[in-house]
Amino acid sequence: MNIWIEVWMSIVGVLIPLAGIQQARRLFKRKTSEDISLVLYFTIIFVQLNWLWYGFYLSSVCIIITNIASLLISGIILFLCLVFRRRKEIF
Repeated sequence: MNIWIEVWMSIVGVLIPLAGIQQARRLFKRKTSEDISLVLYFTIIFVQLNWLWYGFYLSSVCIIITNIASLLISGIILFLCLVFRRRKEIF
């Protein structure tokens, strides 16, 4: 595969999870996660893990980079959701 296509698609692929940063910022600012579906984020992480495995299977740097970045952002969002829901239960 052309290396420039891999590089370009890796850059474009990393832009997708960057959209999730706004969600994480909102969660951290509001300190509540009541309006966010945990099922959705568990599903997203499951799908991203499968795509990451597929990227390793194909040895595709593009798929690997994109899904590592996505997993990082989705993991942060899920972690914040769980922390703020637990905090609400305690207080």
